[in-house]
Amino acid sequence: MKPLDICILSIGMALSVSASFAQSPSPTGQIQGSVTTSNGKPVASAKISVRVRPSMIGAPFQVFNADTATASDGSFSVSAVPNGTYATCAYTTGMNLLDICAWGSEPTLTVAGGQSVVASPIVLQPSVDLIIQVNDASGLILPQGKTPTGQLRIAIRSPLGAIVPVPLAGSTGQQVNYRLAVPPNTDLDLIVFSHGFNLSTQAGTAVPNDTAVIQKINIPASAGQGLQNFTVTP
Repeated sequence: MKPLDICILSIGMALSVSASFAQSPSPTGQIQGSVTTSNGKPVASAKISVRVRPSMIGAPFQVFNADTATASDGSFSVSAVPNGTYATCAYTTGMNLLDICAWGSEPTLTVAGGQSVVASPIVLQPSVDLIIQVNDASGLILPQGKTPTGQLRIAIRSPLGAIVPVPLAGSTGQQVNYRLAVPPNTDLDLIVFSHGFNLSTQAGTAVPNDTAVIQKINIPASAGQGLQNFTVTP
């Protein structure tokens, strides 16, 4: 082989090796954790969401979102997690336990160097049910076979200032129901806003269209649930 050919071959091999290193994917890690109640019992089938959180505004990050559920012993694991900082949230349905990220600070952790990270145990606190019953004799909120002509928005403002929507839970006859698990023995703001129709409170106070009503509520733990009633009219 001629010296020039050897030189070209050597350069080609070096470039190939460099390209191989440049294209190697960054190592990924794993997040492990567990979910318990406030008295230490494991929470099975809790929904777990892992969401990337940039370290600062404008900082580069790799988008990564994952969802899983806890096993019978309350444990969970998420694999192939890129390096970065993540929020790990847990919530349940129908178990009278609070969504930790809706009602408190997001638990965060950092994955670095493709290592496995064990999160601090996520402890879900007990809740009470907030039930909103809306009398809707004219079928304004859920009109049968028609496009709704207005909107009713219901939310709770938490002590930390977060706005938590109260989801629709169903309807029976002329009554539309909303339901949300909220912390007991806690002062909360119930916010109800209607657009396209009029609203009146349980006390009979009329609330004009496109106007929000804010009520203070506090549901004792011993009560288990709190009920609020409203009426909508054209």
